[in-house]
Amino acid sequence: MGTLSRIRNPAIADLTRQLRFSSREALLRQIERVEELAGTIDAAQSYPIEFVAFRITGYREAELSTGGVITGAALVADLPGVVERLCEAAEVELGDASLRGGVSAAELAKKWGVSRKTLVRYRRFGLIARRAAGKGGRTHAVYMPGVVARVEAARKGEISKAAGFTRIDDATRKRMLSRAARYRARFRCSLNQIAARLSARFDRSHEAVRQLLKKHERTITKGEPSAGPLDGRGRRIAERAMRRGIEPAAVAERYARTRQAVVRAAALERGAMLRAWIESGAMDRPESPVFARADSAEVILAPSSVRVGLSEKCERSLGELVALRKRGPASAKEERERALACHFLVRRAAGIAATIDRLHPEPTKIDECFTVLRWATLLKVVLMRSQLPLLVSTIESVLDTPLELAPLGAAKLREMLDAGLAALSEGVNHFDAAKGGRLAAPAGLALNRAITRVARSIAGAEKIVAAGKTRAVARASMEMQIGAWERAVDPWQREIEMDARLKGVLVAMESTDRRVIERRAGWDGSPPVTLAQLAKDLKTTAMRAAMLERRAIRIARAALRGEASVDERSGKGMAGKRAKRVRGGKGAGD
Repeated sequence: MGTLSRIRNPAIADLTRQLRFSSREALLRQIERVEELAGTIDAAQSYPIEFVAFRITGYREAELSTGGVITGAALVADLPGVVERLCEAAEVELGDASLRGGVSAAELAKKWGVSRKTLVRYRRFGLIARRAAGKGGRTHAVYMPGVVARVEAARKGEISKAAGFTRIDDATRKRMLSRAARYRARFRCSLNQIAARLSARFDRSHEAVRQLLKKHERTITKGEPSAGPLDGRGRRIAERAMRRGIEPAAVAERYARTRQAVVRAAALERGAMLRAWIESGAMDRPESPVFARADSAEVILAPSSVRVGLSEKCERSLGELVALRKRGPASAKEERERALACHFLVRRAAGIAATIDRLHPEPTKIDECFTVLRWATLLKVVLMRSQLPLLVSTIESVLDTPLELAPLGAAKLREMLDAGLAALSEGVNHFDAAKGGRLAAPAGLALNRAITRVARSIAGAEKIVAAGKTRAVARASMEMQIGAWERAVDPWQREIEMDARLKGVLVAMESTDRRVIERRAGWDGSPPVTLAQLAKDLKTTAMRAAMLERRAIRIARAALRGEASVDERSGKGMAGKRAKRVRGGKGAGD
């Protein structure tokens, strides 16, 4: 049977590892339940991991899953790997009673008239095989009648088409290669673009044609070197260029690649970013039972506190912080709603990111992940702002003096404030609103630890405090700036958020361009929107909405630099000039 089928979703892989410690009888029951589950999954729906664990085990146990959601298509593709690992753990052997009525891979391939490789490809459609050990340590795939009947009924047309498959004959091969050479010479198509044209014309699979062209690449290209995909540095530059509004076509021209290659390179880089954030633990957030509800998104994201007032001006000076003493505590209900939504959105992004293919990342999924992360960060900033009075009081308590009279210079006080803001960020990340209580509890503990640690690390801090009670000492001015702290509360902000300086030029932009940027960034006080939502709002297509966004960013960046780009309305001129500079990875706004 070869290697085990891959399980792409980390939560499903973790669940499978835990299930392998069950007894043999329990493992056999779970194998049957997985096969039954595969027949009930709708590929277009999303399912909580807790639901999957319940359907497989028959009971709810918090330790059996890590939370999150998974799309139906991704779940069905992962279930064959689950069954194979459970069979291995149960030490299933050929001749076991649990395999009674099953057919081998050879028998099923003969019945359907397809190759055994086709059976392997059908795993992603839920064609689950039980893994059985045979003589000599070899493993065999055994397909149970219920699984075979279900897949046969659902994929009857595809199976019939696969059964009628014939290899490409010599005459057809020559015609394909002749056309491929003409497409290359006349239209400068890439091999992949040529394969797409020929697969439709000759009614062959895209991959089969691509492999044929790859084998005869030198004949088609007349010996010219064919540019491969962009390397790691090229992917980073392509992603950064698109984020700055440069058209993919301009970058493609600079690197002698196709536009599609540049778009894919940027998507690969963004997919790698998401995986890095997941692996680093940056997207680990508390889980609430409400997250597992089928209508969780409607319930959690509906309150007005989660959708309104998300882009208010943040305090930037010491004087503004001191003035917060007069602010009353935040509403407990709104605090709970925002914290739940913040954690739900981050976990939702992690769940979607886990389903993104490493080699063929879907731009729509990546855009959804980035959008919900922007929303989550806006909510986190609101929660942190509600605890700034606690930050002030904690510093005053440690120094035993009002903040405006603190006997510390600007540099040392800024160090203390930075540590306090980092502690607030940590407090929000660990605040579990579902368990009750207020954010002030975890935030206060984190603040006390951080402020006390910094106070002790400042050379002579205790002596300075004591001296400040008897004589004048240097104090920070109330005009002291603490920086744009709201731009550094999550590790993904630098890569997914727009340059905050663009806010200053929006007022001078046309309404459509301003609206595009504000809606995408969430700068109008409402949640950020995906390209699909923006397209619906503008009554256009998602591709056109992406072009409008890039154009608006170019115009805003040009205004920020005090320049007037040539032919801004058509997206040319400045984009071309910027593309020439992007190769080095530099540009305005760094």
